[in-house]
Amino acid sequence: MGSIRNTIITETYFEEACNVPVSLINTDTVGGKVTYHRVAKDLLQRELAKLCNLDRATIIRLENNQVQPSLYILKTIALVLEIDVALLLDDYFKFLLEYDTTIKCLRKDLKLTQLQLGAILKVHRKTICRWENRSIKPTRDNYNRLVSKLNLNKEETHKK
Repeated sequence: MGSIRNTIITETYFEEACNVPVSLINTDTVGGKVTYHRVAKDLLQRELAKLCNLDRATIIRLENNQVQPSLYILKTIALVLEIDVALLLDDYFKFLLEYDTTIKCLRKDLKLTQLQLGAILKVHRKTICRWENRSIKPTRDNYNRLVSKLNLNKEETHKK
C-alpha cells in the first residue's frame, strides 16, 4: 500500500500511475472520484477490490461509470481509502441524502401542486407523493429531468 500515502498527488504522478492524462478523469462522476482517490492512496484496482471485499470487475465497472454503486459500497470504499464518503458522491447521490424535503421545498417554492410537478417531470402525481414521503427514490433519470425541466443548477438540488 501507499508509497505516497501522505503526499499531494501531482498531475504527472497521477498520469503515470493511471496511465491516463488527469484531464481525461471526470471527477464530476462517482467513478472518476473513486479512481482519483484510489490513485492518491497508491492502490491498484485489485488491491482496492480485495480491501473492500469486492470483485475487481466491480471496481473496474464502477470507475468506468458502468454501474451505479450503492451507498453501502461507496461507504466501504471511502472507509478503505480513509476519506469522507462525501468526497465520492456526485450530485445525484448528494440529492438522495434528503431528496424528500428537497423535492417538497422546490415544489412549494415554485408554487406547484404534486400533479403539476408530475406533469412537468412526466411522472404520476403519486410518484411525487411517494418521493416526498420517502417511500421510493427518484432514479438518476428522474433527477436529471428535475434539474433540466426546472432549470436548476445541481447545487440547488442538495442545499435545501
